[in-house]
Amino acid sequence: MNARKSSGFTLLEAMISILVVGLLFLGALMIFYQSVEIQLSSEDVAYANNLARTGVEEVKALRWLNIPLDDTGTSYLDPYTQTKPNTYVTDDGEYRVVRTITDPMPDVKRITVNIYTIDSSGEGGVSSEPAVTMVTDLFKHGM
Repeated sequence: MNARKSSGFTLLEAMISILVVGLLFLGALMIFYQSVEIQLSSEDVAYANNLARTGVEEVKALRWLNIPLDDTGTSYLDPYTQTKPNTYVTDDGEYRVVRTITDPMPDVKRITVNIYTIDSSGEGGVSSEPAVTMVTDLFKHGM
């Protein structure tokens, strides 16, 4: 008997090569998915940073005497509308802006802006920890 030499792949070799290519494709797909998630997360943080910066600048644009404080020396109000925290809705989610204005020392007003993400899963909850916190001290002119 003469043994014939095979010039093609066996079924087992073909199945193993398909499995290896499939695993490589799955790995590449997971890396792509994670990069998209990271990009979306960084966009959320960038938007929250912009909201915090805007919140500080809105208060800084007011005259010193118009910066709202209540009897305790603290204000949670939007300086323009005199309302409680603002909510901003974007295509990607919702954000709540909470400004706290305190006077830790005479002739100093401290602006703390916290940006909270609002749960978009339908439960309607606000995150317990702020996504971004920005703190700025304002000094009265002429000191």
